[in-house]
Amino acid sequence: MKAASEATESVMTEGQKSIYLFHSTPKSWKDDSASGRYIPYEDLKQSIEGKVRDIQAHERYTL
Repeated sequence: MKAASEATESVMTEGQKSIYLFHSTPKSWKDDSASGRYIPYEDLKQSIEGKVRDIQAHERYTL
């Protein structure tokens, strides 16, 4: 997102970041109950980071 912000010389609000992150995540990561409600950027970011850590840990142990 930082690269996109620098390229357009714009600053994204927390709400814009949250929407951007939500729409850019894989569909399998999205909880059906969360669609339609606002998720604060920090909460969404932490959720995504946690899922990435879980995937990396799983891949590390399956090699």
